[in-house]
Amino acid sequence: MDPNSEIIVRTLKGFPNNAALLSGKLVTVFEDGSPADYEHGVYIHHILVADVGKTTFPFALCPDTQVKKYVGPWTASFVLDAVGAGFIQVGNDAVNGANIYAARGKDSSIKSAFMTGFNDMFLMEAEIVNYRPDNQTVYINAELEYLPEKPEGYLDASTVIFSATGCNNPGYKPPNQNPQYNHTSEDFVMKQDGTIVNMR
Repeated sequence: MDPNSEIIVRTLKGFPNNAALLSGKLVTVFEDGSPADYEHGVYIHHILVADVGKTTFPFALCPDTQVKKYVGPWTASFVLDAVGAGFIQVGNDAVNGANIYAARGKDSSIKSAFMTGFNDMFLMEAEIVNYRPDNQTVYINAELEYLPEKPEGYLDASTVIFSATGCNNPGYKPPNQNPQYNHTSEDFVMKQDGTIVNMR
């Protein structure tokens, strides 16, 4: 965590009930609607929104959560499972991109969307950094593309964060002597069958 950051945890309302969400995007703006981004002294480390209680898939996976000797991450894996399914997740260089739940492409035969129920509860956790010396008020806007009713035959999709560096030691540092390098994660254990419809 950045020592200058603000950590925000709260529940959210206003998302469509019993609908099929095709894409979701979160943007930060000032009161006049202009972008609140790093060019204006605002850095979005991450904004994570989960559908609490939805059990399609945990919102984050770390390879070391599968190793019992790493007690902290292994215990955290049960917490991740309990939080719910990932809904919209953005951060740093991917902050302006949308989360796509619908399989795109003219050759795709997969029909998918993020399915909401009636009165779902959504939980947001965000870390936002203000690099200006004065206070700034920032608003978070959600942009959604959705079908008002759940169509037949659609798969229920959700977003998942994969941590290539693991969760046991988040203080990852690149090699000192190698300006270019590759990093290969440990194996991820998938707890259920599924299809990847989009990734970034």
